[in-house]
Amino acid sequence: MAATLITSNMRDGLSKKEWVEQNTSLLKDLQFKYLEAKVLEEEHDGVTASVTMKVRLYLLVGEVRQVETYSLRKVKGHWRIDAQAIQGDHLIGRTT
Repeated sequence: MAATLITSNMRDGLSKKEWVEQNTSLLKDLQFKYLEAKVLEEEHDGVTASVTMKVRLYLLVGEVRQVETYSLRKVKGHWRIDAQAIQGDHLIGRTT
């Protein structure tokens, strides 16, 4: 379950249950699927980390390519996603 991998900050303060309820139907309606991801860069200092990936994903409107940067924070000894930034998104459109 993705909610266990993200911080309260990433969930905008929602409980895990509320976040799942809010996002499950939204992602299903958008037909959201990651098709491919490649790590471009990663950095960490033991407490925080950053991972930048080039991704290809599918949405109802078609294929999208973008660069995503995830900020991670160590919480009780486990890495959790604390924020996400998207750069350079490009709608390819329907490919089939």
